[in-house]
Amino acid sequence: MTRTITIDEAKAWIRSLPRKLVPQVLREAAGGVRYALQEHFKRRQAEPRKDGFPAQGFWVGSRDRGAGVPVNMQMQDTVFAGDRAVISIDSPALAHKLDPSPPPIRPGAGKKYLTIPATAEAAGRSARDFPALVFERVLPGGGSAPARGGGSGARPALVEESSGKVYYWLARLVRTPHDPDALPSDERLARAASDAARQAVSVLSP
Repeated sequence: MTRTITIDEAKAWIRSLPRKLVPQVLREAAGGVRYALQEHFKRRQAEPRKDGFPAQGFWVGSRDRGAGVPVNMQMQDTVFAGDRAVISIDSPALAHKLDPSPPPIRPGAGKKYLTIPATAEAAGRSARDFPALVFERVLPGGGSAPARGGGSGARPALVEESSGKVYYWLARLVRTPHDPDALPSDERLARAASDAARQAVSVLSP
């Protein structure tokens, strides 16, 4: 899914400029929006994770991280058309956060469970990185349940075979809430576009 942001307020202001200034000013306005988005993602990345584990680069990072491509790396090149500038962020994970009623997250094709990190070393890594893990039903806060299907309150998990340490809890689906702060507000982006455009005009105007 591609999220497209159109800043109508700045677009209207740019239309009032002399035609020869419009392309350069529009590029600067789009640059202001891109900068505001990147700064927003940096701020979100600096927030502590709710599970207390180290941040793994959901918002900002590099393409080679284990848990997927971060949001900032999925921002596409700006597309210019007349007095419009469109910035697309092709991130399904971001789209899910922006959804007012996000659907539950389910395992991918051919998979039975989602893996939820239970340790800091498991966060941001695939269960395949830990070949010594085995499936068991485990009592949270305790040891292994007596049998795979038994034990009141036992949950499916991937545990280290030798120690019984839980690395991942397993779930058939996970529900996450809508994140109203996944992107800056339209007002913030409009202000960033206008500020950058006005700065450009002050430099370009004779």
